[in-house]
Amino acid sequence: MATQTEPADVPADVTPHLTLDDRVGLMRAMLLMRGIEELVNPDDPAAARAMFEGTTALKRYGLPEEIAALVHFLLSDASSYITGAPISVDGGVMTGV
Repeated sequence: MATQTEPADVPADVTPHLTLDDRVGLMRAMLLMRGIEELVNPDDPAAARAMFEGTTALKRYGLPEEIAALVHFLLSDASSYITGAPISVDGGVMTGV
């Protein structure tokens, strides 16, 4: 049975194995999947999306395929010398921070 602190869409037997950072990341991902634009501006989600896209250097949302390409690389032998390195896949959001 899921506790209050666990995301509703994630089976309870998965989340106990996640770190706090993992849980926060999962919650962020779930918010994005549910449409953060509608949460920020229910009357005009398109305006909210334009605002969020404007915060990235690339001026667009990332595609699932772009995230999958990084995951594919990290799971391949080509990434065997990468250890514990944070990799931002954020379209350049952090460059402006």
